[in-house]
Amino acid sequence: MPQFYSLHESPGITISHDKQNCWLYMQWLGNQNAESIREGCLLLLHYLHETKCVKLLNDDTHVTIAAQPSGTALNWQAEEVPLEGSAAWVGSSFYTMLADAGLQYIAWVNAPSVLNRRTADLALAVSETVQLSDNRPLVATFDDLASAYEWLQKREVKRTFSSEVPSFIH
Repeated sequence: MPQFYSLHESPGITISHDKQNCWLYMQWLGNQNAESIREGCLLLLHYLHETKCVKLLNDDTHVTIAAQPSGTALNWQAEEVPLEGSAAWVGSSFYTMLADAGLQYIAWVNAPSVLNRRTADLALAVSETVQLSDNRPLVATFDDLASAYEWLQKREVKRTFSSEVPSFIH
């Protein structure tokens, strides 16, 4: 049985460290808008740097409303956060930040709503257009948590980091 160590809990997200598998588990909860998505992503980036994890289990199964996609607005500024810009920002700017942080694998569990899945689909489509170096994270999407978990467990780490657990996790 995996041991999860809570790193962050709020009404909209939880971020945990799976010590056994050495990955982060991010669970999105309830209604999400462009600002909450951005804040959650930046928190995730912080914990990726802190833990040196190279795998992410991203769980959207409890999302009820997500910012809806649009093909416009690839630039997302903190001071003006359009709802339609969230997927484009995740797929372009944030995906690049994840690659730079050393993330290698993302198992993305889809939200049950087809409308919410469109946001994730657009983010992934935009990410395919971003020029990244050889450290592009591999993303696989799933309809259930168990399949995502199994897939992520089978991924081999390309480079290793210190196995020492940061002090804030103990």
